[in-house]
Amino acid sequence: MIKLVRKLLNINEGEGLKVLLMFSYIFLAIASLLIVKPVRNSLFLSYFGVEKLPYAFIIVAVVAAVFTNFYSRYAKKIRLNILILYTTLSSIIILIVFWLLLYININKGWFYYIIYVWVALFGVITTSQFWLLANYVFNARQAKRLFGLIGAGAISGGIFGGYLTKFLAPVVGTNNLFFFCVVFLLICIVIMRKVWKQGARKTYTERIHQEKRIRRKLTSEKPFELLQKSQHLTYIAAIVGIGVIVANLVDYQFSAIASSIITDKDKLTAFFGFWLSNLSVASLLIQLLLTGRSLKIFGVTTSLFFLPFGILIGALSIIFDPRLWSAVFIKVCDGSFKQSIHKAGLELLALPLPTTLKNQGKAFIDVFIDSLATGIGGILLIIFTQQLGFSVRQISFVLIVFIVIWFYLIKAVKEEYINSFRTAIEKRSIDLQDQYINIQEASVLDNILKLLEGNNERQILYILQLVEDVKNERLIPYFKKLINHPSHEIKIQILRMIRNDEQKDFMKEVRELIHDPNLYVKVEAIRFIYSTSIDGKLELEKLLVDENINIRSAALLAATYEHRENREFRKTFPIKNLFDQFVDKFSETSYELKDIVFMKVILAKVIGISKVEKLYPFLKNLLLDDSIDVVREATMNAGSTRHKMFIPILMQYLIAHEIRKYARNALAEYENDAIAPLKNILENENEDYQLRLAIPKVLALIGTQQSVNLLLDNLAQEDLTLRFQILRALNRLRTNFPYLKFGENRIRNSILRETKIFGKICFYLSNKDLFEIYKNKNIQDTERAKKAVDLLFSLLNERLDNTLSRIFRLLGLKYSPADMYNAYRAITSNKPDLRANAVEFLENILDPNLKRIIIPITEYSTNTYSAEENRLKQKNGIFVELLKENDTWLKVCTIFCIAETNLKDYESEIRKLMRDQDTTVKETAEYALKRLKNRS
Repeated sequence: MIKLVRKLLNINEGEGLKVLLMFSYIFLAIASLLIVKPVRNSLFLSYFGVEKLPYAFIIVAVVAAVFTNFYSRYAKKIRLNILILYTTLSSIIILIVFWLLLYININKGWFYYIIYVWVALFGVITTSQFWLLANYVFNARQAKRLFGLIGAGAISGGIFGGYLTKFLAPVVGTNNLFFFCVVFLLICIVIMRKVWKQGARKTYTERIHQEKRIRRKLTSEKPFELLQKSQHLTYIAAIVGIGVIVANLVDYQFSAIASSIITDKDKLTAFFGFWLSNLSVASLLIQLLLTGRSLKIFGVTTSLFFLPFGILIGALSIIFDPRLWSAVFIKVCDGSFKQSIHKAGLELLALPLPTTLKNQGKAFIDVFIDSLATGIGGILLIIFTQQLGFSVRQISFVLIVFIVIWFYLIKAVKEEYINSFRTAIEKRSIDLQDQYINIQEASVLDNILKLLEGNNERQILYILQLVEDVKNERLIPYFKKLINHPSHEIKIQILRMIRNDEQKDFMKEVRELIHDPNLYVKVEAIRFIYSTSIDGKLELEKLLVDENINIRSAALLAATYEHRENREFRKTFPIKNLFDQFVDKFSETSYELKDIVFMKVILAKVIGISKVEKLYPFLKNLLLDDSIDVVREATMNAGSTRHKMFIPILMQYLIAHEIRKYARNALAEYENDAIAPLKNILENENEDYQLRLAIPKVLALIGTQQSVNLLLDNLAQEDLTLRFQILRALNRLRTNFPYLKFGENRIRNSILRETKIFGKICFYLSNKDLFEIYKNKNIQDTERAKKAVDLLFSLLNERLDNTLSRIFRLLGLKYSPADMYNAYRAITSNKPDLRANAVEFLENILDPNLKRIIIPITEYSTNTYSAEENRLKQKNGIFVELLKENDTWLKVCTIFCIAETNLKDYESEIRKLMRDQDTTVKETAEYALKRLKNRS
């Protein structure tokens, strides 16, 4: 039964719980919205009447524009689950406050305006957050299959919420309906937390870097320049704007007629709830029965006529008979078509636009155009109803004028749509991740089929990915031809598509591909035979024991993929048995070395894909294999298992040149499970130094708060190279995972520590003892002495530059990384204007405490460090201080400089360094003592 339901709803194994949770989430969220909307409308109209409704439209437009701008700016800085939690809790608190104020009978006009505006914002924020979360719960292919089903949850929630309001309003009263919303939103929080833990968090962290990179690529063009750049986008913006204005006029007519006939507040609430539910029912029916067929038969642009045509009939009905039935009719036409055919049509209409243009344009239209049109609708209503005295019936004439303009825009956009689609296909600029891709319009499909006849391999593969979910008989002849294409990528794509569609007519061609030279072509061919052939099970069994190792290996891989995705397959073909069978066959025969390596690689893949724990000891042996190819494959698959037994081996491979990249990625798969062993190595000074240097790179890939905390704990490492690697890792985490916390106080303390080092080096470089060293009359070889001093100066300058780099990297953890990087580049340039601009920028962005210490550094000022200079003057001289630095090469260069300039006064200090733990320092000290002794 469960299998039948999954097949009916197109839900794959392992997706059921996530679909149920997300369906429930949007169901309850929209149910809440469909309770508060009727309550809002009833309260507002009961207090003000319809005369003040246009003013509410204008206020909503202004507040929504300002709030959306504020919200979008700050939402990027907060992790998504925290953002949803805070906004939902805020909504719950606000609803309770509303109830309390209504309970104590706050009868003020401003209060009802606040309720009206807040409900509008609540609807926008709640739905946008849900779909944003859904994009992290499901990947692109899952979204294409499942978003329709989940979207039905929104419509079902609307039906339930409205009918619940209809039933409860007369029973419990309008004011008390807020409590039902509170309960629903509390359940939404529980569901969201469950969904986040089930995988959304991991997907979120993986995609945040990619999305940040995409945002970086977006042009900085002004919004109206975008419209000038694309006539297609201009038409879309105009259609959306006209639609919003018309919707406001329809809403006014509906509210005016309803409130004039139904005067009781609770009954009015019940009426609005009932008909908002009916709108949802109509939307659901149209979505299920008409939307897909309409888009397929009439095409995208023609389907856009449904909404304005329905409103036109409603407007004519009000002209001839302005009673409740006509108001309900026009509202149903508006609401039902808008949320079904029209919404799908608009999404598809924007599909051929370049991704960058579409993303920016959509944001501009959703925020600015929508708010502007809402405000214009309110202003028009004030002009026509209050200045010109238009009745509800006469407003229909205004509607008809706008509908005529709407018809013209739809007709005009059709040609632009076809041209844009043709160009987008040729340039391969359509985003394959877009869940709205559904190539069904005849003119579009014709262009696609022409390109499938071409010779451009990349373009053919792109088209196949574009039509991956399209079921159209016109594609079959092209599949027949392309299944024998020279490109293995095209063959693999065709095999996947015909397997999903269960195209049995391809069996002959597919059987031949079992002998294809490419491994994954064979794998997909075998999977097709197993899932489509009547004797698929028997044929797979034969292939698993085939004498040809390539076919046998491909069959084992195909079985492994089926094992991962098909629960029924696991019962018939336990992967452990298949694995042992393959190994036994492998052991019985002698093979060439390259064949042995190939089969071991296959076995590593099988263990990584299947994640059968009984096979892990075998994978451990593969990790220690003599072949670098086997070890590399085993390393990658050890990470996918996330079993702790592999961590010690993966750690050691961090310093193996040919494998370290794969070892880093494998350890990153463990996430927080790898933190403790990484910490043990990073903080243990007795561990291999190169291995310690490799740890921060792994932590930078993990991207969790624990990885940040570990790096921050070690930010004061004395070894400068290790400290620099830790800083680099933190910078990468700050860039790729901006929602993580980097501890401002710890960063500030680190900056102060680095500025002290910077000041000390500045003093060394400006100290007269270094400049007067050539006056030493005991120098025997002036040329060697000069080279020694130059080497010390060079090293000090290098240390100064490195310290400045570390300071700006630390600033990049507190402020924008890009801003700090650009400021650093400008300050270290040789162009005075750039440096001056950078200093000016820093003066405006840094907080006062940091500004006081950073600005002098940017000017390489030494007079700021008088306290450091006084401290050093009380000591035995600059060379004593240099010898005390915890910097091996600085000590070595100082010792060398003392030896070559014959500074015998420091012989006792050098003798102390003979006990230094660093071998290089001891050897240099020994050399210096010999030089000084020979010159005495």
